[in-house]
Amino acid sequence: MLAPSMPIGLSFVSAEDLSAATDQATGQFDVTKIKGWRGLVKNNKRNVEGMARSLLSSLADGEDSPKLAGVAKDLGLSLTKQGRRDLTWLCCEEIPAGPLVIGAILRLVWIYGHSGSILGDYSSDQILSWFRRASPETLMDQQERSTLADLPGRVTAYRGVTASDNEPDDGLSWTLDSGVAQNFADRVVENGIEGQPGKVVSQLIAKQAIIAFLDERQEKQLIIDL
Repeated sequence: MLAPSMPIGLSFVSAEDLSAATDQATGQFDVTKIKGWRGLVKNNKRNVEGMARSLLSSLADGEDSPKLAGVAKDLGLSLTKQGRRDLTWLCCEEIPAGPLVIGAILRLVWIYGHSGSILGDYSSDQILSWFRRASPETLMDQQERSTLADLPGRVTAYRGVTASDNEPDDGLSWTLDSGVAQNFADRVVENGIEGQPGKVVSQLIAKQAIIAFLDERQEKQLIIDL
C-alpha cells in the first residue's frame, strides 16, 4: 500500500478509480486497485500478478531505472496482446512511468505489435506524446542509437499506405528502405483494406524530427515527430 503523498501521478487517475483504490479508513492508496491493474491481471492467464505488483509499486514510488525498465520488458513479454495494451496505458498514461520505463514499454509493443498495431486504440497524437517522453537508452539498442547518430541531416523516408490515403505525410512510422515500404503497401492489398491497391510515398525528413530508429525486425523503421 502506498500513501497518496508519494510521487505517483494521481492526476492521471480518475476520481472514481482513485476512490476505489484508497482505503477510506487509513487514506492509503493501493496501486493494484486502479482499473487498469484489474484489467491487466484479469486478461492474462499466466501468473503475472506478483511481477506486475512489484513494477507498479516501484513506479508509484517514483523509481525509474534501467533495472526497472528490464522488469517492465519481462512483464510485457509474459502478457497477451490485450495485457500489453493495458500495461502500456498504465505506464505511459495512467500512472505514468519515467522515461526509461516508457522507452522499454514502447519498444516492446512496437516491435512485437507489428508496426504498432497494439497501439491502434490510441490516437497518433497520444502515441507521439509517449514517444517524446521515452528515453533513447531503452527505446533503442546501442546499434540503433549509433545508426541514428550517423544519419545525415536529411534522409529520404518511405511509407506504405492505402491508395486513398490523402494525408500520408502525417504518419508516425516510416522506413529508410523502399522495399520495406512496398511490402507494407502490398500487405494492404492482401488484407483487403478498402479493396484498393496500396502505394508507396516518400519524403525528405530532417534528422532532428526522428525520435527513434528501430531495426530489430530488419525494417529500418523511423519514428517521426513532424
